[in-house]
Amino acid sequence: MALQGSTLSRLGGLLDEHPKVVGFAEHEVETADGKPAIRVYLAEAADDLPRHIDDLPVEPLVVGRPEYQAGAAVGVGAGPKERTRPLVGGISISAADSGTLGYFVKRSGSVCLLSCEHVLKAGTADVLQQSRVDGGTAPADVVAQWAFAIDDGPTGVDAGVATLADPHRFTRELMGLGPVTGKGSVKTGDTVQKSGKNSGVTSGKVDAVAATITIDKVTYQHQICVIGTPKPFSIGGDSGSLVVTTDVKAVGIVMAGSNASSWVNPIDIVLKALGDATLV
Repeated sequence: MALQGSTLSRLGGLLDEHPKVVGFAEHEVETADGKPAIRVYLAEAADDLPRHIDDLPVEPLVVGRPEYQAGAAVGVGAGPKERTRPLVGGISISAADSGTLGYFVKRSGSVCLLSCEHVLKAGTADVLQQSRVDGGTAPADVVAQWAFAIDDGPTGVDAGVATLADPHRFTRELMGLGPVTGKGSVKTGDTVQKSGKNSGVTSGKVDAVAATITIDKVTYQHQICVIGTPKPFSIGGDSGSLVVTTDVKAVGIVMAGSNASSWVNPIDIVLKALGDATLV
């Protein structure tokens, strides 16, 4: 059940004022014995949290301090970090920073690659595959031109698109996971997967389908929180990765994370914010 305005307001105050609180679920979660509770996400353990908010018990979860997950090369020249043609989801790209090509969308009549705003927006319009830190160079490895990006906390979106230089030179699949079968939805406890350029194919459990999280002083609403099982769901360089259900239906894109948690922009919110884009 979605939390009401007064409860959300109190949680927002806790997020602003408590140095160890990094976020909260925007809906009720369940305790171990199946009773409703409030989830609060912590950078590290804290013993001074309220035990209840508006008569609901507070269930804290230590997730570390999430960071945007574009960045360094890991194992240069292997798997998803290689030059890959035709393009697929889950491989290395860069414009502003090194990240992951999530998937492909159609926007304003053009076929575009999808990733995060902080991966795609840069002083140059050129998007390379493989990324610069993974060995890509311009003009040989330019595969797309920046088209549009948005980074907006209240909307819950850090996403962008770049128009493919060759709209026919891609495959509708994710590296290691196969063809994407459309859009899907998830609920708390569901298993999800992603294919990212630095950590490859991983799986995790959904802890919240709508959460508020603060990353580098920006507060994003409406995020899906994924807990990695047994290893991190995403690491640096995986920003932009498409998150899918076990039957490979798209549910969102990875924006940020820590060793314990990943934060995912829901796919419907992303597509709407990008000008009513559609999956190809």
